[in-house]
Amino acid sequence: MATISVDHPEPGLLQFDVYEMLGRRKARLANSVAAAGTHRLSFDPSGLASGSYLVMATTPETGLVRPLTIVR
Repeated sequence: MATISVDHPEPGLLQFDVYEMLGRRKARLANSVAAAGTHRLSFDPSGLASGSYLVMATTPETGLVRPLTIVR
């Protein structure tokens, strides 16, 4: 399991997506209205091949990108 954490400063739409390095979206982990505060999302990366990915957390106002490396 992998866990992603993000601070969401105000209530609103929050999306979590995983992209391969070529920019193709490989998974949408969340797409919902969230309350303000810290949100933690756990997901099972077993459907992804070994390699480097980008996890993007976005709101209508901002975005946050973090690297994710899967090694099997």
